[in-house]
Amino acid sequence: MDATYRIRNVDSLGTPALVFYEAKIRRNIARMGEILGGFGRLRPHIKTHKCREILDMQMQSGVTRVKCATPKEAHFAAQAGVRDILLAYPIVGPLAPHVAAIQRDYPEVALQVLVDHPAQLEPLSRACAAAGVEVGVLVDVNSGMNRTGPRQVARRLHWWSRFGRRAACDSRDCIPTAARPPRAAPAIGRPSTAARCKR
Repeated sequence: MDATYRIRNVDSLGTPALVFYEAKIRRNIARMGEILGGFGRLRPHIKTHKCREILDMQMQSGVTRVKCATPKEAHFAAQAGVRDILLAYPIVGPLAPHVAAIQRDYPEVALQVLVDHPAQLEPLSRACAAAGVEVGVLVDVNSGMNRTGPRQVARRLHWWSRFGRRAACDSRDCIPTAARPPRAAPAIGRPSTAARCKR
């Protein structure tokens, strides 16, 4: 066993216990910054740790934006002081009001969500209108891994066409913003257009 993982006074440690190796974590964070030449291109996914202490370490090292899997994670990141948050999974069911509430409670945060179907836009638009807020929306397209989004270019164009019409006509609370950049850079590997819920 690597001696650096050895725990002193292990007999006094109540189990189960979550153990952090702070020096190793800080080195890993710093190394990622070295590989990328800084943190400007990095949006760490905080679902990998779900931990305020580690998020604080990332922010202290220069991380300014994060990716989240759930509105709870996004709320946790906003509480920690992150000002650029991407919810990387489509918001469905009762989650839209939670997303709008985060933007309402933390107006200094640039909050964005991914959608991969027009139907996901409607509840988010209604929730934004009810809360009187704007939330950035990125359209998720398939970049070749066949996980989410339309697979064919023609379908992508058709999707945007439908999305634009729905946003501009069917839902008065949302307007397409493809002609202007989103408030934060799209996630790497996810070519995206953007729309924004309008107050």
